[in-house]
Formats: sequence, structure tokens, C-alpha cells
Amino acid sequence: MKRISMALCLCASVAAASCHGGGIDLSAFMDELNGGTAPVLDPLVITDSDASSITLAAPTFSEEGSPPPAVSAYIGVNGAVHSIGPVVTGSVQGPVGLSGEGYRFTGLEAGTVYRVIVTARNLAGASVREIIQSTAAIAPVLCGLAVAGRDDGSIALERPVFATAGNPVPEVLAYIGYDGVMFASGPLVKNFLEGPVDVSMDGCRFTGLAPSTYRIIVVAQNRAGYSVAQAVQGTGGVAPVLAGLSIASVDESSIELARPVLDVAGSPQPSVEAYIGYAGSIRVSGPDVSGNTDGPADVSRGGCRFGELDAGTDYEIVVVARNGMGWSVKSIMQATGGTAPVLNDLSIEAVDASSVTLARPTFAVAGNPLPAVSAFIGPEGSIVLADGVVTGYSQGPVDVSLGGCRFDGLSAGAGYRVVVVARNAVGYSVKEAACPIPAVNLFFSEYVEGSSNNKALEIYNTGACAVPMPGHVSVTMYANGSTAPYSTCQCAGMLEPGGVYVIAHPRAAAALVERADELHDVCGFNGNDALVLYYDGMPVDAIGQAGFNPGTEWLDGGLSTMNRTLRRKPGVMTGDANPWDAFVLSEEWDGFPVDSFEDLGVYAR
Repeated sequence: MKRISMALCLCASVAAASCHGGGIDLSAFMDELNGGTAPVLDPLVITDSDASSITLAAPTFSEEGSPPPAVSAYIGVNGAVHSIGPVVTGSVQGPVGLSGEGYRFTGLEAGTVYRVIVTARNLAGASVREIIQSTAAIAPVLCGLAVAGRDDGSIALERPVFATAGNPVPEVLAYIGYDGVMFASGPLVKNFLEGPVDVSMDGCRFTGLAPSTYRIIVVAQNRAGYSVAQAVQGTGGVAPVLAGLSIASVDESSIELARPVLDVAGSPQPSVEAYIGYAGSIRVSGPDVSGNTDGPADVSRGGCRFGELDAGTDYEIVVVARNGMGWSVKSIMQATGGTAPVLNDLSIEAVDASSVTLARPTFAVAGNPLPAVSAFIGPEGSIVLADGVVTGYSQGPVDVSLGGCRFDGLSAGAGYRVVVVARNAVGYSVKEAACPIPAVNLFFSEYVEGSSNNKALEIYNTGACAVPMPGHVSVTMYANGSTAPYSTCQCAGMLEPGGVYVIAHPRAAAALVERADELHDVCGFNGNDALVLYYDGMPVDAIGQAGFNPGTEWLDGGLSTMNRTLRRKPGVMTGDANPWDAFVLSEEWDGFPVDSFEDLGVYAR
């Protein structure tokens, strides 16, 4: 009856347009008459932001929709603005009509986190996308990467998208290298074959590749922080691996699935298809799906909206990614009526000496209406959860409904717990994860006091975790028995477990400089200058004795700190944390001739 009524109204519209001499697109009219196709928005992109404005790029579509949809944008304070299907409440600006253009929201409060929501709607259905952005400095959060295509010698990466765009707008760089060889150390990428490539405005194609399995790493970084996303793809055959599914929107008669993300893109490029069916009735056997009420829908390049669903009913969506090498299957539960969310177990992406990175939480049941999802972290024994309320936390709540988050400024050697609460009007779900932060254990592993300016220091990470060095690790030289620092080097980058960091004199020989991670005049020392390694302002190792002048050198057991190379004995496990006590060379060091630095940058215990 509804379809007949709509047809009668449309016929009346045609007649009225004809009587008044107006034209009408008959193909669009027929699409409307036949139900048309619902639009599917791509992820949103922020192009600029400052202390009082946020600029949204023109939205794009993986499915344009027919008839052409009305596209509207809204903005509101994060946590106060909400979308239930295409209905947005709590916005401070909007709806703003978008016709193939972006929009700049102005007059915003400084230092505030906002949520931008875009709706695209026609007679066949609606699509909703959201992105978080701040008018204060905020670190970016990347979504999963998508591979656009591959052949025997190339891999094409789609333009990366963000859950949180970041402010200021971040630099976005892509790298490719052999899987298992290339890796990210914080925002630094090592052992890559090609890169960095600027992918802030578009994707890229890596060419000239040999048959192998590759890892693509994208780093988005601004002054507030960074985010790293990775994908594995082969130029030879490799089966795809799906990440957890995500629901983009839901109402009483439809469920929209967000575009599935592949942890391993697969080669050749897989088909990715989605199905929906009543919970308990849809069945999966290997890559085959039965008992579905709709599907398969191609979701290789975008999400999809399943419409004409029963109100107040539990559904299950199944996605199958398949190529000639194998398949991967993921599913998610969602209801068209009110239902409480159910979180899956949390995934911790990374832990280092001062931070914990939480992956975007995923759901066994997404919940309806879509829940607010908040993350907290606090010391073990202090953070407390009772009836869905978190107390005693040191950081939070952080909105993780659209992406993960990174908790910084944590204490090395301490135990922490991450708690995530997903809550809507019907109920809530809670998951926790213990995150002990390993203790930092750094020491000097090599000392080069050679001819002319051939001077260098090697720092070794003997601990169990990566150490972020900026703001934490420094080396200070105390010259000629002074108690006042003569020169201090603030170390950069991330030092992986078992890794070394080499500082060399800026005017050292080329063979020494090429082994260095940093050049600094802290390596202008002579044999009677003390060197102290600090972590968070506390000494963790020393060469020599600060505040004491031995003359021209420290001498012991035939060893010397002048015109010699010193390497730490293999049995040494920790540094000398008291730089003011007597320095006895023979206890922990082996001596080598002047200008011996052939193994600098590699420490074998």
C-alpha cells in the first residue's frame, strides 16, 4: 500500500510538472517509482582546523544513490551531538546543505572536541558518517588501511581515512617494505623499500615490486601526536584476513554496515560480500552463507545499507572476503529495536615505557541506538568499576566510538588497567585489559674516544619494552670534574627492545657518522670527561665519575678512557645508576684499540 501511494504521489508530481511546463528526469522518476538505491557515504575528511573553525571536505560516495540524495552536515560538541539513523540531535550548527562542496564551520569554541556528522538521504534510504575533530591540538587517529588494487609488480593504496582527523591537520606518509623486515618504531619507520610518500590528499601506487608479501605502513603525525596504521598485501597469492565489523547507523527498519577493513588485504584482490539474516537463522559453512534474508552485497569499496527490515528484531550480518588463496569471515549482531551493546574483548595494539595504545573497540552486538564508547586508564588497585561507572582513573573518558586511542605519560614499571564502557539507552557493556608497563633498562654499551673527532656513544635497550626517547632519554657530559652539565643531548625516536642508539660527533669520520642515529656535540668528550645517561631526569648509567677529575683519563686494569674504544662486558645486565661513585673500568668494560668502531650500532650480549 505504501508503494502504491508513493507511485500515485509521484504520478501527480509528473502531471503537475507537465502542466506548468517544467521538465522532469524520467529516469530518476522511474528509479523513485521502483524504490531507487540508497546512497553510501565514504569516510569523512577534514581539510583544515584552527582555534575557532573546522573545515569539512566535500563528502564522496562509494554508492551515489538514486535519486540523488540530499546531503546535510551538522556539528556539535562531542558527547552532546548524536545521530539515530539520519536524525541528528544536539548539534550547534546544521543542517547545512552540501551540493558537491565542503563546508567551514566557524565561530567554534577554542580547545573543544567536536563531532561532525553528515547525512545523505533519498527515498530509498540514508547513509550517515561521523568524524571527530578539535579546535585544540589533538593527535590524529587513522582508520584501517584499504588496498585499491595490485598486480605482479605493484600495490595501490587508497587514500587513508581518519576516525579523528587531528589538529593541526597531520602530515600523512606511506611506506612499503617486506613483511617481517619493515617495522614502525613509534612514528619512525625502519627498513622500508619505498617511501615516504605523501598520501594526505590521495592514495599511491608502489611499483617495481618483486613477488613477495609486503607490509604497508602509514604514519599520520602532527605536533599533538601520531597514529600508525598497517596492512599486509602480497604481489603473489595470499588469503585475505578481515578485521572486526562496524555498524555505521541503524533505525527501526534498516541497518547500515560500515565498509569492512582487511588486516591482510589478500592477493589477488578479494571479493568482499555482505549478507544479513535473522539472528539464529543465518548459517556460515566455510565461505558459504545460507539462511540470509538479503545479500550478497558488494562491500569491497564501501559499506551497505540493508533496508525493509522488521522493527524490534535481532539480525546478524556476515561478511565474507574471498580470493583464490582462501577466505575470511566476520559477523556482527545488530537489532532494529532497542538493544544493549555487547563489546568484544579489548585489543591492545602497543605498549612501550610510557604509553598504551588501544585499538578501536569492536562489538559482538553493536547496540541500538548506537552506543557512546568511552575508554579509561588507571593504575592497578586504583581504577575501580562498579555498575558501569569508572572511578579512580588517571586518564579518560576518551571517545573511542570511531577509533582507538593512545594513553601517554605513563610510568615505566607500573601496572595499569584499561576499561572501556559502551552505553546506550537500553544498557551497557564493559571490557577491561591489564597493561603492565615494563621497567626501563638502558645502559651505555659502547664508548669511542678516538683520534681527532672520532667520538661516539652507543645506548642499548636491554629491557622488555620499546622506549620512547623524546622527553625521556638524555645524555649529559660533565667536563673536567665539574658538577655542572657542559652539554646535553636529548635523544629522539623509539628504541626497541634489544636495539641500540648511536650518538656521534658531528665532525667524525664518514665511516663513523654513517653508523649514527644522531650527531651531537655531547660527543666532544675527552678521556677525563664523565658521561651520564638519564631517563626521566634520573641517572641510569655513567661512564667516569661526575664531579671528579682523574687528570687526563680513568685508568684501571690496563684499560683507559682516552684514545680507546670500550665495550660493555656481555654479562652486564644494568647500568651504573650512581654517577657520583668511583668508576672502576675493569669491572664492566672491555678495551679495544683507538678508532675501533666496526661493530658500532650492533651490540651482542
